[in-house]
Amino acid sequence: MYREKEENYSIIKAIPGTLRAYDEVDNIDASQPTIIGLGGNMTDSVQRALGMCRIPKSWLGLMRPDKLSNFARDGDINTYSINYGVSDSEDYLSSTYISSEEISDLTNKIFYNLIFKCDNELFSLDEIKENFSNLHFVTHCYGGYVLSRIVEYLAELLTIIGADFDTIKDCMKSITAINYAPMEIPQFITNINILSLKDDLIDVTKYKDICDSPITLQVEDNNLNIISKQIVSNPKEKGYINDHNIKNLYRNAKWKCGFYDTTEGEFADFVYPGGNADCISEIISHILGENLASSLRRQPGKIAPKPTITDMQNIAYNILSYFSEEDLTR
Repeated sequence: MYREKEENYSIIKAIPGTLRAYDEVDNIDASQPTIIGLGGNMTDSVQRALGMCRIPKSWLGLMRPDKLSNFARDGDINTYSINYGVSDSEDYLSSTYISSEEISDLTNKIFYNLIFKCDNELFSLDEIKENFSNLHFVTHCYGGYVLSRIVEYLAELLTIIGADFDTIKDCMKSITAINYAPMEIPQFITNINILSLKDDLIDVTKYKDICDSPITLQVEDNNLNIISKQIVSNPKEKGYINDHNIKNLYRNAKWKCGFYDTTEGEFADFVYPGGNADCISEIISHILGENLASSLRRQPGKIAPKPTITDMQNIAYNILSYFSEEDLTR
């Protein structure tokens, strides 16, 4: 599938207090609460990668330089995303895939400084778990596959330093991911998965029998599955063919669910994508906010408890209660 890459992957960091400014950086600093966006396989440019910074920031009310959210300013949180680069592939859908070697390199850039001190001495396993609690991933489609491979490389790294299987699972549970229409759901970490029965690009067969409401919540090990019977993405979008698009789940300055054009890398005029998108973007906004708030409350040597899967399920149920069945079936 792979030949020589025309453009290698790069790490994009959103500059706090700005709407469009960014830096291309060599490493990821997760010494404070950090969001890492992993987009779909067409994330082949800096501009498209920047969208995976801007969308989660919009969920947190951090998209305006003078905006103070209910728990943080923009500069309190590091926000990164990955431009996968372009490979010289004959397969159009493979042309932006990140290679296994690049994923291994990216894993080291995310986790090395969370496992090893500056003198290359190991942190204690409790300290590693505490460090991991700063990490919050947001993935879309192929990004779920990328995160799954990152988690596998991380497990190998933790095995090398002497961690047993139960310890690895315990450490990784501190990492949170919100996965929208994921090609693959990562193991071991805490996942919030947004799934739609109208999505014809991923296999959702096993959820059909349990989805008895417009939106069904299912807890499965470390996973909270948010499953929609109806279309989540904008059904009014020209050329709409399936429900597989995260770009309608941003929150605008008036806290309305709106539209993000990933091709142009811009927020378009307000477009109402339907009650499901409004409800689901509200749920994941609050869940991500609560997880980041716990990271911000951290004190050295003491982990601030992050929301449990049950806590997050309760947040979702509370928000669902504000939406009627009619809202969610539009």
